[in-house]
Amino acid sequence: MKSRKKKKEFYTEYTARNALKNGSFIVRLSAIVFGLGCLVHKQIAKGILYLTSEILLIVYMVQTGFYNLSKFRTLGDVEQQKVWNEAKSLYEYVDGDRSLIILLYGIVTLSLILVFFLPDLIGPIPALICGGIVIGFAIYVYNLWKTPSPLDNMSSDNDAEENK
Repeated sequence: MKSRKKKKEFYTEYTARNALKNGSFIVRLSAIVFGLGCLVHKQIAKGILYLTSEILLIVYMVQTGFYNLSKFRTLGDVEQQKVWNEAKSLYEYVDGDRSLIILLYGIVTLSLILVFFLPDLIGPIPALICGGIVIGFAIYVYNLWKTPSPLDNMSSDNDAEENK
């Protein structure tokens, strides 16, 4: 049986690579500044929307995104510690890194990056579906973390009985 080479059904010369290679300075700059092409072609609302979303992503990444991704690999380095307080004559617990929160914020950060850059690779609708699934999973994990466990109530009841 002979194998046939796949034909490109929808061949077009208007590719991103050709635009960046043969396009003007504005075309090349629009690959970095989202919405610039829309603004140049008088699509003001669409251009401002794209530009605003890029600015918001950059602000988020600078404020917390890079930190979340740096902690994502180890899920935190600082352990909870027990410290003696001389004034109160008792041990106080100092919080460490919360691995579940780091996991949650890391997943949200990765999903934002994927939703932002994946549409160029697989199309806008599948990218939004992937982003929605990831964010939905992150919300599910967060709700699991916030829901009190029945074991927590039992341990607090035992502590109250011991203190009497």
